[in-house]
Amino acid sequence: LSRNLFGLGFRFRILTFKGFKLRLGTAYMYEIEKYDLPDGSDHGELTRAHRISAYLTFNIALAKFIRFVSVTYYQPWFNHWDDYKAISQSTFVINLAKWIDMNAIFNYRFDSMPPDNTKGLDTISKFGVSIKF
Repeated sequence: LSRNLFGLGFRFRILTFKGFKLRLGTAYMYEIEKYDLPDGSDHGELTRAHRISAYLTFNIALAKFIRFVSVTYYQPWFNHWDDYKAISQSTFVINLAKWIDMNAIFNYRFDSMPPDNTKGLDTISKFGVSIKF
């Protein structure tokens, strides 16, 4: 799967106070997806779609050195409202030093109309380290 996007939109500050930020965004996006499917598949090898992308993002300080950051997207197709994607990335960030963070990331992706022989729901967890230059 290859997914390429082009989009333009707005983000609004909903709430901001000590240790907490909440933002809401909306955008137009043009999506091109290319699939590696077997011959005779019902779903086309290339999909182009005009979508709305609505998203919510928040960042909260749970402790002095721990943050939780989350971004969740809802992306329906303009002409086919029953064809949508819901995507979320949530991250716990632990600041170990001024220049290094430890991360625990959870990604969720749901496609209401996935291509042939492809799961509609996909999740993945990652653990890593970020170094700031």
